[in-house]
Amino acid sequence: MAAFNFPDTTGQPTDGTFVYEIDGLTYVWDGEVWKASTGNAAGGGGANVIVKAEPAPAAAELGDLWYNTTDGNLYVYDGTTWQPSSEGGASVTFAAPTPAVGSEGDFWYDTTNNKLYVSDGSAWKPSVTSVSVSANEFVFDADILPTTDNSFDIGSPTARVANLYTGDLHLANERGNWTMIEENEYLSLRNNKTGKTYKLVMEEVD
Repeated sequence: MAAFNFPDTTGQPTDGTFVYEIDGLTYVWDGEVWKASTGNAAGGGGANVIVKAEPAPAAAELGDLWYNTTDGNLYVYDGTTWQPSSEGGASVTFAAPTPAVGSEGDFWYDTTNNKLYVSDGSAWKPSVTSVSVSANEFVFDADILPTTDNSFDIGSPTARVANLYTGDLHLANERGNWTMIEENEYLSLRNNKTGKTYKLVMEEVD
């Protein structure tokens, strides 16, 4: 069972006056969700904690936690679906500085930086990818992986990407598998099926 100690909300007001404080964080009960207060320290509201029975909450934000009172397990929202934190539930530690590493699937909420971490059994790992979005850029610190291999595009014939900046370029389809490698004075192609590398002969343009 997840280690939550939120008070009983039966019959409590839902106008924002019923709150719960733990380790410097304030949560406000809105009738369904313990909403992290925007007045929490370090300028962040933290993850929302939803305490309810099934079905799963329909509205959630990336990194939110749902304590399912039906099965007694803790789930984290990955931006699309609710993922179980561990098979047998998980503990959640609200603390700063870093506590001892918990069992695999346990959570630590860093009350100084308002960030959520999950234990892999040997270290605390960020539970969600760091993402920032502004008017003209999308910044992230993780790989971008499609859910299905060789099925989705970047851009289209009528909505093209202006420029593509990469290190080496890897190309593969059902026929070939090549890597383009940039050398100081020339480009080379490596056939990944045979291991052979070919130098591209280029003519300078005046």
